[in-house]
Amino acid sequence: MSPEREPSEREPSEREHAVWDRVRRAATGMNHHQAKAALGAARKAVEDTSADGGTTADTRTEADEWERITDALADHAGPYDPATDPFVQGQLAARSHRAPPAREHPCDMTGRHPSPDVSALRNNAGQQERHRTGAA
Repeated sequence: MSPEREPSEREPSEREHAVWDRVRRAATGMNHHQAKAALGAARKAVEDTSADGGTTADTRTEADEWERITDALADHAGPYDPATDPFVQGQLAARSHRAPPAREHPCDMTGRHPSPDVSALRNNAGQQERHRTGAA
């Protein structure tokens, strides 16, 4: 039995990936000061939605990503580029190494076994007949 995953190790949702991608596209080419201003706006959006009755997950995810990008740019003199962002590259590598979902057996989907290849059956019957009669 495999150990249970920690809550922080859960797989991000497609929605979270979409928010991250949107922020990264907006941040591409920004310097640290521009990203910091965008982080300020994202934090304000979190505060505004909290005052209205609760922070939306997208707003919080967006602010978190702006914070991560701003932190990454603090040590970097150039503009932000997802192609050189180690975190983004690590995510892409993890996605490419993830095993594809297990394929279902064909009869699992229809409740019936798939129909056999008729030409293969005919070929096999012909081989059996030639073997039985000694024909080449």
